[in-house]
Formats: sequence, structure tokens, C-alpha cells
Amino acid sequence: MHSNLEALCDSAQQSFSRREYQKSVEDWEKYLDSSPADNDQLYKASLAARYAKNFHLARKWLVTGCRKYPEDGRFRLDSAKLAMNQKHWSEAVVILENTPENLMSEDFFRFLAICYYRQGLPVLAAKTLEKGCKRYPLSPLLLLELVELRQECRQDLCFRDIEAILKAHSYGTLFNTLESLPWKETPKNLHLVPSGRFSFQFIRFFEKHFELDQHCFLMLDKTQGEHWPTVEHMTLFSSTFPSKEQQIADLAAYMRKADRIILHSLFNSIVLETLYQHPQFLRKCYWFLWGSDLYGNEEKDRSISNHKSKLIKTVIKNMAHLVCHNPKHLYYARREFDCQAAYINCFKYPSNMCIDKDAIPKVSFSFLDEKELTILMGNSASLLNCHDEIFTLLSPFINEDFQVICPLNYGDKEYAHQVARKGKLLLGDKFYPLMEDMDYERYCALLSKIDLAVLYHHRDQGMGTIRQLLAMGKKVYVNSEHGALELMTGLGVKMFELKEFELEPDFEQRQSNIEKMNHHYSRDALLKGLGNLFEQAYR
Repeated sequence: MHSNLEALCDSAQQSFSRREYQKSVEDWEKYLDSSPADNDQLYKASLAARYAKNFHLARKWLVTGCRKYPEDGRFRLDSAKLAMNQKHWSEAVVILENTPENLMSEDFFRFLAICYYRQGLPVLAAKTLEKGCKRYPLSPLLLLELVELRQECRQDLCFRDIEAILKAHSYGTLFNTLESLPWKETPKNLHLVPSGRFSFQFIRFFEKHFELDQHCFLMLDKTQGEHWPTVEHMTLFSSTFPSKEQQIADLAAYMRKADRIILHSLFNSIVLETLYQHPQFLRKCYWFLWGSDLYGNEEKDRSISNHKSKLIKTVIKNMAHLVCHNPKHLYYARREFDCQAAYINCFKYPSNMCIDKDAIPKVSFSFLDEKELTILMGNSASLLNCHDEIFTLLSPFINEDFQVICPLNYGDKEYAHQVARKGKLLLGDKFYPLMEDMDYERYCALLSKIDLAVLYHHRDQGMGTIRQLLAMGKKVYVNSEHGALELMTGLGVKMFELKEFELEPDFEQRQSNIEKMNHHYSRDALLKGLGNLFEQAYR
């Protein structure tokens, strides 16, 4: 019997660690029905029930924990948290106000202040936070809540002790962070950008055409960042600190000082967590939407945590401004996330501009026979390119004269080698897998040699490649589900569906495509869009 109970307990904990919360709850129920549990076991059981959204059972076990183990503050605090999650503010206040003084942790003061504020009692919220700061003077979370409340209600409240608290502990993390931000008191635009070459290209472009004294670029990097070049107005925010809470506190300090927060994709979990914990910042957020924000996690649904999924959905739903150029992205965000953000039409990045034909280098490629019809097959080493389907599409033309260039230098290397082997097997010398790295200008030079392109994606991928090809007057075939088809048709640009495929590069609208693409995706069009967004003149 004893060994069976131990096995049940182990199974419950292992299921929890695998995020199989319902199975964990079932095991804990069996265990608790047969054996008295210690405080750790009972707390773990309540946690599993909360994560499984079995709130009735979670409440039952938390109440039992409060009664049996009154000195374990976790049960009282989680009971309050459960009530707060269900917006039962009065119930949470009753639980917290009856907490023994020796159990009043930092979270106790934060939660009680939040409940008072949500009940329309900002003075009580402020007094609670002041009391908490005196008890835990170096708590960055309490200080942040206090500064935030001061800024929210500065016309209505007199905060007698805040300045004294901050000054008395100026060696604390929060005060140093607030004082060391890379700007004065003027209005600012805070850009949160991922690390990498793409971000540097955007910053350099911005630097060339706009005054940067109103902008700060915060590059979120998982490394220490020594390998990144120095860029004026760019600050490296390394996410290698040991404390997640510390990262959130520091990032919130940056956000608090900004008039606008520009989110260059929702790539970073610390950004999501900060916005989730400080939803008031969302009203000044401008989401520069990337396709991966909407579709990127669908293949990872089984591995993405319920918590992160909740963060993404909550943040997107409450976003104030959405900046994108593809109507399909807007419709998807509205439909799938109930996003009510104001829509701003702008194609955002210089990589989306059509390259000037005079800027394309004159390059010859040894693997190309420029006398033969040249087909571009996909744009990367990803399953989403549907290379197998393109091989099937080309198979009826195997005896015709053509050559296929297949870019496989970006993406999954193992998959790239699989496609390369299959291409050689099916098409022989007609097939050339592009495996070596290539800079942007050289890649554009290669695109200029293409006669027609086949992109089989079911989603809006390869848009940069598609834009350049259309601006060069190339014939582009895409899947009927690809968002480029609707977008370009709306601009009067001719594209072709895969069901129309033929080995004929010429088409009537070639010159019209060149003119329209170079008009809609010009440097001037991008500068005008960004200038309107930031209310700035450009040069």
C-alpha cells in the first residue's frame, strides 16, 4: 500500500513536470483520498488543479492548506491570486487583509494594492505600497508599482514618502535603472528590436533619413553582445540576467519613460511578460507585425506553454496600434486574436523596398546558363516551401530546356540536403541547389537573372523575394492561398496562380508591374509612411 502511494505521488509530480496537468490532478486526487498530505504535497496538488483550470478543486485544496498549515503563506497568497484571476476583488481583499503580519511577503503588498486599485481605491493602494516599500526597501517590483501608481494618479494623490524611499535607496536596482535611461525628459520612441543584421540595417536606414534624438533602439540579445557594432542611440538589453523578475522590472522602466513603444515583432518572452504584467503600456504600443507573430507558433503548438499562449493572446487582443501592409495579416489578427488595434498601413522596413536597378551589381554566376529559361524554386530550406509539390509541378516539362535555381542557404540544413539530393535525382543537371551564403545585393543580382519563379507556400512567406521579382518584371507563380495574391491584385500588379503554370516567361503586364511596384515600394513611399507614423520630417 505504501509503495502504491509513493508511486501515485511520483506520477503526479512527473505529470506536472510534463505539463500533463489533468493527469497530475487525477493522481493527486487518488493520493489525497488515501493518505494525509504534507504542506508541499498539498500545495503542488493545488497548483496542478489551477493549471488544469479545475478552479473548484484548487480552491478546495487551498482552503484545506490554509486550515491545516496556517504558517505556510503560500496557501493564503494563492487563494487570493485565484480570486484575483477570476476578478473577485472583494474576496481577494478579505483573504489578504486577514493575513498574519509574519506572512506578509512582497507579493502580499503588491496583490493587495492591485485589489484596492481595481476597486477604485487608489489611496489605499498607495498606502499599501508605501508600507510594503518600507518593509522591503530594495524590492524593485514594489518600487515599480509605486512609481507607476504615482504617474497614473499624480493629479489626485499626495505620495509623501515615495521620493524619500527612492532617494534613501538610490543604490537599488530600480532607481539606478530609472536614472540611467539613455534619454532626457523629452518625448521618446522606444524601439524593441531583435538582435541581428536585419535590425542593424533598419537602424542605419533610420539614422540616414531621420533625426534620432527622439528615438532609442533597445536591442534584446540573449548573449552579452560584444559581437555587435556600436550604434548611436542603440542600447543592448542582454537577457542573461539570472532573475526574470529583474529583466521585467528593468524593461518596464524603459517602457514607462517612452511616449511610443515600437514592438518590432513579438519575438521575446520578456517583452510579452512585461506587457502582460503592465497592460497600461499597451495603449502606447505600435506593433510592427511580422508574419511569424501570427503563424510562427502554429507548428510549435504542442511545445508552447499554456502560459506563453495566454501571454500572446492577451497582448495581441489589447494592442493599441497595428502596423503592417498586408490586409491578410490584419484580418487574421482580428479573427484569431480579437485584436481591436487601430490599423496603420506601412511596409515598415527598407528590406521591403524595391531595389533600384542601378544598385544591382553586375555579377555573373558560373552555375547559370543565361541562354536557358531559368526558374526560381522556393526561397528557403523550409518544409513550408513545399518543394515536393514543385517537383511534381515541373515533372511534365522534364524534356523541355530549362534550369532550376533552388535557394537552400537559409533554414534547416538537414532538410536542405534532402531537397538537394532529390532535385539532382529528379532533374539532374537542370537543378542547382544554392547552398552558399549570399549578401543581399548579390542575391538581387541573381534574381535579375530569373525568368519565372514558383513559390508554393500556403502562407505569406517569401514576400521580400516576391516584391523584388515583380519589380524586375519577372513572372511569379504562387499558391492561391498566399496573401501576396490578394495584396498585389489590390495594387493592380499581375501575379499568376500555380494552376496556370507554363514555361512561358512573357506576359502582357510586365512593364505595368515594374512601374507599379517601383511606385508603391519606393524609398519615398517608405519614408512618407514612417514620417507620418512618428510625426517627423525626413531627409
